Amino acid sequence: MFLQILDLVIGLIFIYFILSIAASSIMETISRTQNVRAKSLQKWLTDSFNEKVGDKKVGELIHEHSLIKKLTTSGRIPSYIPPDIFSRVLLDLIHSQEDKEIKSYDAKTLKKSLESTTLLPEDMKRSFLQYLSENEKDLDAFRASISGWFDDSMSRIGGKFKKYTQKIILGVSLVLAGVLNIDTFQLAEFLYENPQARESLVEASRQALQDSVYQKSLARIPTDSGYDVAVEIARIKTQVNEIDSLQRSLIDLKLPIGWPVKKAVLTSLPSFSTFWDFVGAWLKKIGGWLITGFAVSLGAPFWFETLNKLVNLRGAGSNPSVPPKPAKS
Repeated sequence: MFLQILDLVIGLIFIYFILSIAASSIMETISRTQNVRAKSLQKWLTDSFNEKVGDKKVGELIHEHSLIKKLTTSGRIPSYIPPDIFSRVLLDLIHSQEDKEIKSYDAKTLKKSLESTTLLPEDMKRSFLQYLSENEKDLDAFRASISGWFDDSMSRIGGKFKKYTQKIILGVSLVLAGVLNIDTFQLAEFLYENPQARESLVEASRQALQDSVYQKSLARIPTDSGYDVAVEIARIKTQVNEIDSLQRSLIDLKLPIGWPVKKAVLTSLPSFSTFWDFVGAWLKKIGGWLITGFAVSLGAPFWFETLNKLVNLRGAGSNPSVPPKPAKS
């Protein structure tokens, strides 16, 4: 009985794992096409550096600096700015406001520029002057302090972006569960009554844990600093093909997923003696979709690790390699 229940759980988790990869691919496509990261970075710059120089904000001048423009293709805004590039751009703007001629700066001239600049909020100016006083003999260390400040700010933006993506993934997961009719209750009943299906899912789980294709899917995250149309089209095509492949994988397992082709949605359920039986059955199905959606939204890395532990507990093969952790965005 224990092995039977364990196989059933492994089967459900494998399905959640597959759907999580699909949901993440869809979310990533939405994020890229909407340029969410770049827009978030641009908003932070214009909000944090909102002092006006003529008819433009300092944040806009940072975006228009030649060092920033080189990070991406013409006409696009970057989704990532290296901290050292940011510090050089900001100090260049501050110094050029004081000294219009193209000259390099040292600690003395930079301190003078910082003290007189109107490009920074007063609290930020005080912080940067403190950084400079602590590193007057080492401009590289001073720039590193500003880079660290910028990096910390980007971490906070990353937290906000993560919350945004979690909402998108939850929405995508719920839609996938409903559209594909992936009902956890129905799947659990099916697997409980079909030993062959449970064994097929356990074997598929074991192979998936050792498959480099799945591990590459887990490791894939947006790391580019810009946006190239040809590259994005290729990525989207890859993700569409991946989702199609994942869908075929589930279909090949002959699970009770999807809607009957020859029946209307409302007639796909068995007949009921009373109206309330009908309502109860649909409430149960909706509950099954919700459980599936919330489970899928936990993400593929979570289900990979859980599946790995359970498959090892069952003794179905050696430890697969753990997928690489995504780098900080």
